[in-house]
Amino acid sequence: MNSQKQQILDLVHSRFDEAKAYSFSFVNYIKEFCRGRKLCLFGAGGIGLSTYYRLKGKGLQVALFCDNKPQKINTEIVDGIRCVSADELLASHKDCCIIITVGQGREIMQQLCAGGRADAIHCAAPTIAYYGEVLNSISKEALYRNVQNLLAVVDDEKSLRIVHRTLAHALMAMEGQTTGFEYDDIYSPNQYLPDDIPVLRDQATYVDCGAYDGDTLRYMFDRPEGRRLARYYCYELDSTNYARLTASLEALPDDLRHKVVLKNFGVGEKAEQIKYDPTGSDTFASASGLCTGNLVALDEDLRDVAVGCIKMDIEGAEPYALRGASHLIQRHRPSLAICTYHSLEHLWELPLYIHDLVPEYTIRFRHHTRSMFETVCYATVE
Repeated sequence: MNSQKQQILDLVHSRFDEAKAYSFSFVNYIKEFCRGRKLCLFGAGGIGLSTYYRLKGKGLQVALFCDNKPQKINTEIVDGIRCVSADELLASHKDCCIIITVGQGREIMQQLCAGGRADAIHCAAPTIAYYGEVLNSISKEALYRNVQNLLAVVDDEKSLRIVHRTLAHALMAMEGQTTGFEYDDIYSPNQYLPDDIPVLRDQATYVDCGAYDGDTLRYMFDRPEGRRLARYYCYELDSTNYARLTASLEALPDDLRHKVVLKNFGVGEKAEQIKYDPTGSDTFASASGLCTGNLVALDEDLRDVAVGCIKMDIEGAEPYALRGASHLIQRHRPSLAICTYHSLEHLWELPLYIHDLVPEYTIRFRHHTRSMFETVCYATVE
């Protein structure tokens, strides 16, 4: 067996029992961090809102938000919770514990340290704690078997480093360690179009699930290979994001705009209506959600379309959306770019499901930020 694969299996075998003994949990991590103090989320955008709803779902209360953007200061962000300035936070809320809820939090951490608050943590820490909680819910034998099956379908060096790093961090989180993790050595630029994976085909039809405000659409059409696409379908559940997506489309030149089809739907296993929480870039389904939207299954909605590539970044709903696209995937064998970082078990569940659908796929992982977010599973037929 490849030595890198053996190291991954040895990691699971040697560390799992010791880590399990800690019985660590996401809730306990936050309670230990706060120690009865009020909780502030610094960053009132999409990541802040998704962190808020995750905390709320666990029965944990957020007292206030903070943000550096003037338009958010002194406004209510959600559930009547006010957003304060950094100056007010540092001067009047010294008893608050602070979680930084932006993608790259280094500048905010420096800002807080300069104001005498070096005790803040980045939101990646509680998310990693959640990974540890996922591992606490399964047995060592089940994890070992799942990882063994994953390693049977993934074998390039970059992918194996990502698998090893993700599992190592999750095992460390089970023991209560959720900070100090490094990602620079597994980082790859060009999310959804990595230089070493042939994702796009000339004159193909691209399906963008979780199109947000058109960020991936703009990125694709900024590149020569993206401009050679024949058709571009955008699926976006949230109405606010959809309005921004529409504005992005209208800003495109005519020769690109006519290629794009916008759909104000989410994607899932079947057509249905759901409730969701509107959190900007991180909109996700919730039984107690504030908004209502409609899902479609790609198998039905694109029944007569020859799809060449599917991208999914839909906040943990990827397993359902893949099942709703299974016939399309088997029929056309499109290139796939599927986010796996929303829940730890997606690291093995999604690539194994994709491989079962089309055994001929070459499956690889790439990691596209210098934090824990944006791990993508790529599947291509070459």
